[in-house]
Amino acid sequence: MPRRNPLCHKRQCHSSHTLFAGDLCVHGPRAELRGIDTLKWLSALGNLQGLPNRTVIPGRGPVGDASLLEREKQFLRELRRQVGHMVAQARRLEDIVGEVKLASGYLVWTPYDQPTREDVEHVYHELTLPLAPFGDRCQPGADPAPKALVLIGDSTHDPNHIEAGLRRALEQAGVTAYTTVDVGTLSAENLKHVQLLVMLRDGVICPNGRDKPFVPWMTPKQEEAVVRFVERGGGLLALHNSTA
Repeated sequence: MPRRNPLCHKRQCHSSHTLFAGDLCVHGPRAELRGIDTLKWLSALGNLQGLPNRTVIPGRGPVGDASLLEREKQFLRELRRQVGHMVAQARRLEDIVGEVKLASGYLVWTPYDQPTREDVEHVYHELTLPLAPFGDRCQPGADPAPKALVLIGDSTHDPNHIEAGLRRALEQAGVTAYTTVDVGTLSAENLKHVQLLVMLRDGVICPNGRDKPFVPWMTPKQEEAVVRFVERGGGLLALHNSTA
């Protein structure tokens, strides 16, 4: 999947604190997600919010203030949250597409800025194999910091809240975290790229919905991968319900 870089479309006029946001921000019907790494997009928006922006000129739509950046962030975060929570339960893509719905607080051009099927599919593919857990962010040797594979979220634990706390804690410890909600990403191959495995999720999935029987997800091959990882010196941090 091609990944365009929206950062190259923004610039700032320092004298008037005016930001020309380009593709990073729209003020109108939904932004185009195709081809963009939404995690990097969120990071870029956060960086822009640290600037003294009084006026934001979006890539599309009327001029506004810095609240346009926050609205774009809320849209992306909520979309990733809903899709991620259902991926953590191993829900099928067709079910996810039919259930994702943003509340009015995240929208200003209702109903035109509701996520489309293409938006949901895009985020789903970002959060599942083969793009997850590393995407294009894991460059062997490029980052000397220790790395962690962080598997989180289940039917009763929203991964969005877990990620916020764990990412902050790991960053303060000097660890680069690769967070994932797809149980399939726990593999011997992926563990080769990290020195720490962090888990905060239970041992079952509910691919047919939370009101249907739950199914154990860890395979014997995954069990063996974790054992071999620890035997060879890897760290295992099992949090909360993962100890059961």
